[in-house]
Amino acid sequence: CLAIDGRLNLADVQNIERGGNIELCATPPRQVPRHMSGAADTSYTRIREFYRSLPPVPEDEETVAVVIGNRNYAKLPPSETSANDAGAVYAILTEYLGVRQDNVIDLRDARQADFNAVFGSLGVEGELARIVRARSGARVIVYYSGHGATDSESGETYLLPVESEPFREALTGYRLSTLYTNLAALGARSALLVLEAEFGRDR
Repeated sequence: CLAIDGRLNLADVQNIERGGNIELCATPPRQVPRHMSGAADTSYTRIREFYRSLPPVPEDEETVAVVIGNRNYAKLPPSETSANDAGAVYAILTEYLGVRQDNVIDLRDARQADFNAVFGSLGVEGELARIVRARSGARVIVYYSGHGATDSESGETYLLPVESEPFREALTGYRLSTLYTNLAALGARSALLVLEAEFGRDR
């Protein structure tokens, strides 16, 4: 297996492999190697083996994605699979579905400030809104893997940044209702939100 660095679309990878009678092993793109090692590399390879047998998809310049994997919490148990999950989603988006790497905001262990910077707060737009505004007809994909929580008194649901404190999600979490509101206000052609999180009190 010959390791390569950088981005090649699947058709180019297959042409090189056939022409040289070799097997290429792509290094997980851009930010992923910082967050993945050991078993995570195996997970990435398995995901890649799955989609490399599918027909290639042309490059997609219109899709903008946010991928968040929150694993390492300061005051909560780790979300064991979140970094791997986010790495696999990033790989599928950029290598198989043709989403440009510079159209993906890729975050690991996101803090509350990161959520506010990317998605905005109530009445204040974030980086995602500015990116979508610059691309007429953009499609948006948001993927989050990590802890969530529900405030039993208010019924409000939260995504939990890595500095979140137990049972203080109203102060340290990011309201799911704010995310819904801000995604709806983007003016995107479509918005797909995928959440891999539990929202019970025991996380």
